[in-house]
Amino acid sequence: MEDLASENDPLEALVSRLNADLVLDTQLMEALKLHMLSAALNLNLADSLGDSFPLFALGLFSRPDSKNVKGLAMNYLNPIGDSTTLQRAEYYLLGFALHARIDVYRPTTMNLDGQDNVDLHTSYPDFESSNNLISIIEEDERHYSVPVP
Repeated sequence: MEDLASENDPLEALVSRLNADLVLDTQLMEALKLHMLSAALNLNLADSLGDSFPLFALGLFSRPDSKNVKGLAMNYLNPIGDSTTLQRAEYYLLGFALHARIDVYRPTTMNLDGQDNVDLHTSYPDFESSNNLISIIEEDERHYSVPVP
């Protein structure tokens, strides 16, 4: 890749290059899942040593099919991108792994009958603020999530 600094809009140029190469895009997504797996291993180690760890980790490992890191990897991390998107617990793990706050906007959750909007905007993790921010638009929890620059 040539130098992005010489581009008029470096962020747009980077996004264009990443989206132009399907293989690279897939490899980056798989690398993110490995990074999430590494974070899950660290959380599991902290738990086994009796160290403190974030509350969301209890949710990761309390599901019947993810009682351990292997179950989490096989049943939740591995299918991401193939047959599913991130679930809420995995958004927490991703934010934790990237040391970033992920703001997810779900426009399909708005109520049109004048009631309060439910879950239109959620932050992961919601317990801390971070200078690193990733914004995502998600159609719903069964469909694609799109990062927004």
